Amino acid sequence: MEYNSLSEKAYCLIKDKILTFEKGQYISMREMSSQLGISYTPVREAFQKLKGEGLLDLEPNVGYFVPKLDIKDLMQIYEARECIERFVFEKAFDFLTREDIDALKDSVRKQALHLSDRDIKEYLKEDERYHMVFFKAANNPYLTELVRSIRAKYLVCSKRIRHGSDVALEEHIKIIDLIEKGEKLEAAELMQRHVTQAKLRMMEGYIAYNG
Repeated sequence: MEYNSLSEKAYCLIKDKILTFEKGQYISMREMSSQLGISYTPVREAFQKLKGEGLLDLEPNVGYFVPKLDIKDLMQIYEARECIERFVFEKAFDFLTREDIDALKDSVRKQALHLSDRDIKEYLKEDERYHMVFFKAANNPYLTELVRSIRAKYLVCSKRIRHGSDVALEEHIKIIDLIEKGEKLEAAELMQRHVTQAKLRMMEGYIAYNG
């Protein structure tokens, strides 16, 4: 992957690494700089940006930690998604191109592969790519920035929770089918149910995983 700057490279690589860390884990900027082979300043800038997005917590005089998001945080994140995603889907529907639909189909194909490989981190990246197709088509950068921030925070919690992912994939496929048939209302209703059911599945999975 090509990057426009060292700061962007540091940001992308560190963000990806955060998804493999444990909640509450301490992250050293200097150690991260050494691991990535990137000088300290771009790494520090990346940490500050990730903190601003809620993907890192800063404890004064101690350092940076992976956020300790809990089930309450997850539910509030999904409530925000419930408020946004149907609106965006309906706004985007009439502007979806053949290229967009092909991107959705490619995404569900990759989602299936990642689930088969039990690679939940890569599956979640593809899940995000699928949903962002609609935000791109809706062409509202403020909503796009908002949902990216929301989804990034929930990835910190959900990276190991596979609960119900097969069902979510089936819903993704059905949404594409309805789009191709021009069934806007039915597709929008399914998108709403999809996000709501994802919230419930996430809650069940979180409880099962964390006891």
